[in-house]
Parts: sequence; C-alpha cells; structure tokens
Amino acid sequence: MSTDKYKRQLLATGDIIETLHYSVFAINWWIFIKKTPEKYSCIPICVNMRIKFELNKTEFIIRIIKQSNNIYQPGYICETDQAAMVYSTPTAAINETYKKLFNVQTRYSGPLVMGFDDEKIAEELQVGVLFFPFKISVYNITVFIFALGSSTLEELNFTDPGYQSSFSHKFRGKQSLIVQSILKDKCQKDIYQQAEKIQTYSGISPKDVWSKLKILNNIDGWKNQQSSIIELSSHLIWVYSENYEFIDWKLQAWRSMMRKVGCTNITHFTKKQSFFEFWTNSLDPSNDRNLISYLYIKNLLNYNPPEPDIKNDNLKMHNTIDKFWKSFDESIHMNKRGFDGKMRILSVIADNFGHREIREKLKISNDLISAAKKYAHTNGPGCVVMTKPIITKSRVSEIQDQEFEAFFASGFKN
Repeated sequence: MSTDKYKRQLLATGDIIETLHYSVFAINWWIFIKKTPEKYSCIPICVNMRIKFELNKTEFIIRIIKQSNNIYQPGYICETDQAAMVYSTPTAAINETYKKLFNVQTRYSGPLVMGFDDEKIAEELQVGVLFFPFKISVYNITVFIFALGSSTLEELNFTDPGYQSSFSHKFRGKQSLIVQSILKDKCQKDIYQQAEKIQTYSGISPKDVWSKLKILNNIDGWKNQQSSIIELSSHLIWVYSENYEFIDWKLQAWRSMMRKVGCTNITHFTKKQSFFEFWTNSLDPSNDRNLISYLYIKNLLNYNPPEPDIKNDNLKMHNTIDKFWKSFDESIHMNKRGFDGKMRILSVIADNFGHREIREKLKISNDLISAAKKYAHTNGPGCVVMTKPIITKSRVSEIQDQEFEAFFASGFKN
C-alpha cells in the first residue's frame, strides 16, 4: 500500500507481545491517532514492524524493535542509516537520519510518516488484536485501561484480578507512572519512576487505596449516587463530551466493563427504538427492570423513537448493504481458487474496504485479501490477468544470413 506524499509501504506488520502490550508499561506500546475531534483509533506499536517510505526522493525503512536494555519502551532503527542507531521515538529516528544524509535540519512527524494515520495501514496492524486498550479522561487525568475482569467481591465492585490501568501524575515531586491493579482480594497501586517501582499501596477497596496515596484526595475510587439506575450515554458525557460519537468497539468495551463490575442492562426497548441504555448496579435487578418497563409502557420515558420514514430508509439501506455482501460471499465461495476465480472477484472491492471489514463480512483469510489487493494493483479491479507476450526466438540459417548481407550491401551501393 502507498500514499502519494510519502509512498509508504508496509513491509511487515510485526508482532503483538502480551508481556509488552498488556503489561505495566503497555501505554508505551500503543498509539492513539485522532481521526476526528472526538474520535481516536488505538493502534499497536508492533515489534519487528517494518515500513518503507520516501523522503526527498530517498528510500527510508524504519524497523521497530524490543530494546535489550529497555524492554519497556519500543526502539526505532532506520535501516537507511548504516550506523543502525536505536532511537526512542520514530520522529528522532527519521529526523536524525535525514540530517545525516542531507545535512539539513528538517522536522518530520514520525508517527505520521510511518503511516499510523493511514486507515489501511492501521487496519493491517490491528489484525489479530483481541482487546483494544482505551483511555478516559477524569478530572483532567487521562487513564489508560489495558485489562478488564470480573469477580464475586462486592467490596471491589465485582472487578476481577487482572484489571489494570495506568496514568501519569507527580508523586513526591517527580512525574510518575501510577498503575492500578485488582489482585485476588485487594486493590493495589504501584508507583514507577524511570521504569523502576518505588512504592506500592494496597487496600481492601479502591477508596482505601486512594486514602493511603496522599495525592488526588478529591477523587473517590468509585462514584456514588443515590439511585442504582443510570442511563449509559448521558453518564458517558461526563467522561467524553456531549457531541462525541462512539464507535462500536469502544461502546462494547464500556458495556463489558459495566457487566464486569456487576451492572445489568435493564433497557426495555431495542436499539432501533432508541439509543438510550439503562443499567443498574443492584444485586437484584428485577425491581429496576420492572420500573423501567412500567415507565416505558406508560410513555413516561422520553426515549424519542425514530420517525417511520427514517426508520424505513435505514431498513432499506441495511437490506441493500446485506444484499451486497451476500452477493460477494456467494460469488467467492462458488468460484475456484486462483487468479481467475476468488482472487479476481475479490479484487473488485479489495481496495475500497479494509482488511477487517472484508474478513468479518466474507469470512475469508487475510492472505486472500492481501492477494486480491495485489491483483487489483497489478491487473486492475476485476480485470483479466495481464499476460506477458510470448516471444519466440529462432536461429537464422547460413543461407538467410548471406542473403541479408547481400541485400543490405546492394542497397548501400545504390
């Protein structure tokens, strides 16, 4: 794949390593790219990822490594630089190498040049990710959540050993990484400075731990309210913003977290009727569910069902989309393998959709998708395979050779 400006080509997607991407310093191994003012895309920084691009008509290749002396942070090597120095950021790797080659001080954004903002490159890097970390902002603090879980302990709000999140804040006058964990029967906060753990606090509840930490004393571990019922979207405005548009995976992450802290979805109506979602943290959700049901039946909930025309238009659009994917699915599975079969059919749409969407809709392998994209680039979407012309060579006989010489000789004499 490539872009007009940098002619980027992903040579290797690299590997996601659990001990790096889902551990204490996981925040260093993921990058959040802003797609819109309210939307971010979470992309893994994969070990052994290699990408080729062009700057000033010169080819550069950046490779990401796990540093032997600092495994908590990715290292970046520009293979164009014969010295093969390891840099802590892609920006430094690109700009320092550029300076060596051209003796010019130029500033390029490393993540931008490497293609983390490119939708197709991002989708290839996200293939195989089972859980996407996410971040929320609370009291102007960005919390990075990289593991979830559930348990039977009410005092821990039913959160499981395995839940982990982190954020940066000053501790004893120095910027620190504070990692919050739920262990088997307690909550724990570990304080890291320069990748070294300097302090650990633990307690029976999040509130107990906060009281020992002696910082951010205005924050309670869990928000209290008198009612056991909340409406999810209106509460998320407190975390995000009023006009924030959620993507599916982030909403699913919130729903998963709600369930795993002991909450129950008690919404009476379907998503097609309303986007509202009512949840309760009651141990017995039946009373709250009956209450929401009663309010709904009596038209006391302002749930704003969609207009019939809009609903019908949406239904028609979804039916058309379903027919489109169903047609491709049938064509691909009915045809043979190879250039003149599945690959050629898939090449019609291969460049217009990302790996993940095609894989989910058609249930096919990444290898076939990649092959179809290559087919489209070489032959054109859906076009017949371009065949090289067959050139036949034969030796000229001695008599023919003499005749040619005589012919050309007589021509020059005239």
